[in-house]
Amino acid sequence: AQLPIKMISAVFLVVLLFAVESVSAADFSRLKNQVYGYKLGLLMDVFTPLIQNKTVGGDLLVSGGMNSNPYAVDNTVKSPCFRALRQKDYTVFAVMHSSQPKFTLQDIVEDLPRAIRCTRFHSKRFGLDSKRIGMTGKSSGG
Repeated sequence: AQLPIKMISAVFLVVLLFAVESVSAADFSRLKNQVYGYKLGLLMDVFTPLIQNKTVGGDLLVSGGMNSNPYAVDNTVKSPCFRALRQKDYTVFAVMHSSQPKFTLQDIVEDLPRAIRCTRFHSKRFGLDSKRIGMTGKSSGG
């Protein structure tokens, strides 16, 4: 029998959280406001380890209450999920999607594959294997 995707994701996140140690800003570089689509608000910040040991990347949704904005990225980098990904030397793409009330939930859902396509397209630029990129988040981004 197959496990439901939500259960697998929850187990993966719990494993990551237990593996977390502190990660400082000195451990990675940050490339701000990279455009991944030409619709209002489709930006991502890219956090790359200074010493890159992995070819794995992850899109981390910066979202809460179906709203996303660049100012929320600073709080996201303090989150256990972000720290877990960074501790594992993953390149993290902090993805900001279109937000309500201007955009609908369906608009937001359509932004997510666009973000993954952009991450895969630019994977070589960041030293990543385009087949080893995932997506996670919390609240409305989870």
